[in-house]
Amino acid sequence: MDIQESNYYDINMAVLKKYRPDLWEKMKNYTPSFETEVFFTHEGKANLMVRLADGRVHFLHDKNDPEKEIPLFLEMISEDADGVVLLIGMGLGYTPAAILERRNNIRYLAVFDLSPDAFDAGLRHLDLTEMLTDPRLILSLDPEPDIEAVLSPANLALQLENIHDLKHIPTFSLDQKAYETLSKEVFACANQYNLGGGALLGGGKVYTQNRVKNMLGMYHNCIVQDLMGQFKGFPAILVAGGPSLDKNIQFLKEVKDNALILAVDSVLPALVSNGISPDFMTAIDPYELIYEKFADALPHVSDTSLIASCWVAPKVSKMFSPERIFWTFAGRNMEFWLMQMMNGTLPTGGASTVAHLNLVAAILMGCSPIVFVGQDLSYTTGASHALHTSLNQNRAVQNLLKSRDMIWVEEINGGKVPTDRKMLNFKLYFEDLIRKYPGVYINATFQGARIEGTEPMDLEEVIRTYCQNKMDIGAKIANAVSPPLNPDVFVKNYEQFIKDAKSLLKEIEKADTIQKRTIRIFKKNKGERYRQFADLPLTLQKKLNDIDKCHEKIDAYTKLWGILDEVTMTGLQKSERQKFDIEKLAGDPDNYVAWMIKSLERLNYINKIRKVELKDFSVELPKLIRFIEVEQKIQKKLSHSKSRKDDVLTLMQHYFSHGEYALLETVCKKYDKDLKDSLILWFYRGCLSLLKNKFQEAENLFRTVEKKDSKFEKRIRQFRMDLGDSYIGHADFFNGKDENTTRRMLIKGLRYSGGQHPQLIKQLTESATVDIQAIETAVSEREGMSDNWKIARNLGKAWCRDIMTYSVVRRALGNHLCALFFKWYGNMLVVDGEMKPALNIFNEMLIYVSNNPEYHLLRADVCFAVHDFDSGVASLSEAVRLDRKYAGYWENIGDNLLAGGNFNDALAAYEQNLMALPENKNILKKIAKCYLGTGQVKAAEEALLQLRKNSE
Repeated sequence: MDIQESNYYDINMAVLKKYRPDLWEKMKNYTPSFETEVFFTHEGKANLMVRLADGRVHFLHDKNDPEKEIPLFLEMISEDADGVVLLIGMGLGYTPAAILERRNNIRYLAVFDLSPDAFDAGLRHLDLTEMLTDPRLILSLDPEPDIEAVLSPANLALQLENIHDLKHIPTFSLDQKAYETLSKEVFACANQYNLGGGALLGGGKVYTQNRVKNMLGMYHNCIVQDLMGQFKGFPAILVAGGPSLDKNIQFLKEVKDNALILAVDSVLPALVSNGISPDFMTAIDPYELIYEKFADALPHVSDTSLIASCWVAPKVSKMFSPERIFWTFAGRNMEFWLMQMMNGTLPTGGASTVAHLNLVAAILMGCSPIVFVGQDLSYTTGASHALHTSLNQNRAVQNLLKSRDMIWVEEINGGKVPTDRKMLNFKLYFEDLIRKYPGVYINATFQGARIEGTEPMDLEEVIRTYCQNKMDIGAKIANAVSPPLNPDVFVKNYEQFIKDAKSLLKEIEKADTIQKRTIRIFKKNKGERYRQFADLPLTLQKKLNDIDKCHEKIDAYTKLWGILDEVTMTGLQKSERQKFDIEKLAGDPDNYVAWMIKSLERLNYINKIRKVELKDFSVELPKLIRFIEVEQKIQKKLSHSKSRKDDVLTLMQHYFSHGEYALLETVCKKYDKDLKDSLILWFYRGCLSLLKNKFQEAENLFRTVEKKDSKFEKRIRQFRMDLGDSYIGHADFFNGKDENTTRRMLIKGLRYSGGQHPQLIKQLTESATVDIQAIETAVSEREGMSDNWKIARNLGKAWCRDIMTYSVVRRALGNHLCALFFKWYGNMLVVDGEMKPALNIFNEMLIYVSNNPEYHLLRADVCFAVHDFDSGVASLSEAVRLDRKYAGYWENIGDNLLAGGNFNDALAAYEQNLMALPENKNILKKIAKCYLGTGQVKAAEEALLQLRKNSE
């Protein structure tokens, strides 16, 4: 659009008034706050000069070419990029206008500036009409913007699409600190949307499925609201799994009952290994693999309660006593629905991590001070977690530290520490919570990122200052638990949903039918010049009106759609992209028919997604109702029946078949005396022991049951195999990312299956073969302490440890593979000069293959190296016994001894060679030298005479 310079302001303002009236009100009488002056290049391009408070002169764009920055910004956004672009600092508008013009696929461009000064100059000297009329532009010019409100139009896009974070650096020079703060806060807000949406896109269906499974017995549990204010003024120590925890963990023993200990799930093994049982463990992860974070430690804690999000993996919640589970509910509609059924009134808000949930819970319980431990939020040590934590990501951290994605943040005690985008967002989330809920917050993390709003303090000092008064924490928690919930409330809600869903599905089917017919009519009459609704035949107008009415009814079911919003998220992403394409056609009469067809097709797609999820959810709810009805019926009989043994067994089977293992365990304990001779009780106890990783206890129970009744053999095998199945997926998840964890998952699955799972055996054997080749290659290349050498050595060490520890591994690999691991790992120890450990490894090697002379020879070498000559001679003798060709080794030993003047030992070695290889006549000459060396002249002459006879 060609506009004379004198008209820029009037025309820009006219556009602003029409399309952005709020901004027009702001700008119509605006007076610049800075002392500014506009300059023009020879080509007539405007630039803004700002005189700063300290007298310095600053230009917002390149002096010679104000548009020089545009290609640099466009390079950061690929031509096919979608998603949301965040731009901090506007300049005169050159860059945002170019981004909107040349990046057609981006969903939104959100521009933040702390002052309208530059925008005012841009309105006066640039043609900004195209930019201002573009609906994708979000523009904030406030010194203290409500960032969440500003970004609200892009809420869905931020959740569903990528984020491009850009900074107009010249603008930052106007007020470096203020713009850095703005940039950080905008990024944090957008990133929170993005991480949350990304989680839903990746697992929205999993979240909903988990809630449904947890709903099965949820009315037996508690809610975190029950704990509200119960520990007012009592100190809370929030334990996260950062690497620095290793420096502090020993002090936590001193605070048991003197402070409330809330631990994230991954740190439970570290605490247990140090004799510490936390009061609460928090968990939010929706994937079953989370259980592996603490599975090995769970048998060692009996008084730890669980605080969990209601979407947590059911395998977690099903392993805690029902009365020790405290559910939290965030802002999703399905969670409000569940919370109301649980008599809750207080949503806890979202939690990005379990560490955040620790903080939310401590605040809700009224704790003070709240102390952070192990909350590094950085990668200071190059590791991701403390020792003994499971499923760490150390390799990923090492890769990050070498990449450009690393971010440097302020350290607790000064300086800078490396972190990444995700961890930075976690830090900002902590800081936001602390600002919202003022109190005493202490950061006793040994090292790591600074958390604003916390006071740094050594943990020892925290304990001396705040943790000197005891409290019966267990009794306090027990007293806080609310009375049992009425399951009829759940049934009533489920039945209402099913009823509404049936009505809703009818409306969707009706809308679909009309839409499909209407699309066919439009496509059939594509040649017609329909340019607007009024041009359409009355019959077609009526169909569109009928479609609108159907969708008004469909959209009115807000509660149902709210409950299902997460499971429709992935479909919604495609729908929103379709909408974006459709909006490009909107308002163009020449494309009216194409716009209408695409709009109707989008409605069909949305309805398809909705129908699938409605039907799926409606199928699950009757199962929940049936579970409750059967449970109540059995319990009613138990409260009246005299001969209740069969009823107890029926209830046990009911819980077992639905995977309600914690409820099953409660019944087993309650009726243990009544059923002490029941094999089915022993079977259930064996299953529960296996689920809690009490492998030997489970094995003993299963053997007893099978011995008394062979019919149980099939049930036990099936239970074991089902447990093993899930570990195939766990191993696949880590394959190529972390070989050690992959191996651990395969071994764990094998242990659950009793070593009988064919697929796990196959995968473990394949993994072993690959790793043996890697170790063998490292040994052959002999790279000393290179990275490859270290990786291979650790791999060999881990395999040897697992082979010695687990019989299922030994059986799965067989003697040959087992021996190879010991052989090559032992060789690595020899190369590194660790002879005694190498001897131990070679001793273990011979347990698996004792008929291989090469293996005995390896052991002999190490025995001689550590001066254990008797053992060395024994190993060498065995090698020669197995294969005479190794007798040449005796000659080598003899030569070395002879050269050192050790005639007697050299003579013994040569004689061993001659006995094994009598055809080696030349050895007699060396034997003669040994005799001469010891003064036995006649014996020497006899040896030489024998040599002469043999030579004739």
